[in-house]
Order: sequence, then structure tokens, then C-alpha cells
Amino acid sequence: MGGFYVGQLWKQAVALAAFTLMATPAHAASDSTHLLAPAVFVERQGAPGMGNSRSIEPAGLLQRGDTVVLFIPWQAPAPARAFTLTVPVPARLAFLKSTDRDQKISVDGGRTWGQLGQLTIRDGDSLRLASPADATHLRWQISARDAAQGSGRIMLRALVR
Repeated sequence: MGGFYVGQLWKQAVALAAFTLMATPAHAASDSTHLLAPAVFVERQGAPGMGNSRSIEPAGLLQRGDTVVLFIPWQAPAPARAFTLTVPVPARLAFLKSTDRDQKISVDGGRTWGQLGQLTIRDGDSLRLASPADATHLRWQISARDAAQGSGRIMLRALVR
């Protein structure tokens, strides 16, 4: 399988995210809450003999097996209040982790939410605990205190499938 460009990956995901960005409470969507375009970087391992050093560089052409680092910026609603940020995981990515361990994940397209270690997924004839790679959507609760800063960002890592 050949590579693909970052724009292909995020075109659909950002469009979907724009529809799933909600203000708290869940039914009160806000026109002034904005999900901004994510910044996508590729994580590179350091040269041999450099230990476990890693660096990131702006992503262009992504290949299967690349680890990507995504910075997902948000802008708070006005007036600032707590809100929920929901982002679909593009099908070409397998979620690894985010900077906020309290994020909720969905493994069923956003119908149900929970923490890793709580959610199960059907695997053939049995159920198994969901892994990060099973995530279809991610959700973060942005507190009123954080929203009062006006904007912020969430960082996550994912593996290109």
C-alpha cells in the first residue's frame, strides 16, 4: 500500500468533528465553539547510538507504520464555559494515547463512551476489552477554568494503519 498525504486523512475527519463539537450540556451546541485545523507531525526515532531520542517533523506523505503526533487546537465558546470536545479517529489511524488520560473513548462510532479497561468489543464469538486501536471517537471535557483561557490544545499520538 502506498503512502497518502495528511490532507486526505484530515479532510473528512475535520468535517465530521465540526458536527460533533458540542458545548456542555450535551444538547447545547454553541456556534462560538471552534475546532481549529489540527497540526500533524511524524515522530522519528533518533539515530543509532542516540538512545531513545525522538523528534517530530511536519507530516507530508504518511506511510503505514508511521507514528503521528497530532495537536488538536480548540477555541472556547463565548462566554467561556465548560464544554465537550468530540473528535472522530480517522479510519487510517490507530489511536495510541493522548495527553489527557481522562478522555473518554468510543469503540462503536460514538454511540457509547467509557474509559479504556471498561469498554468491550465483539471479537468473533466472544467479547474482549477494547484496546486504544479500537477507538472510533475521542471525547474530552474542557473545564470552565480551561475555557476561560480562551483556547487550548490536546495532543495525541496515533499509528498509521
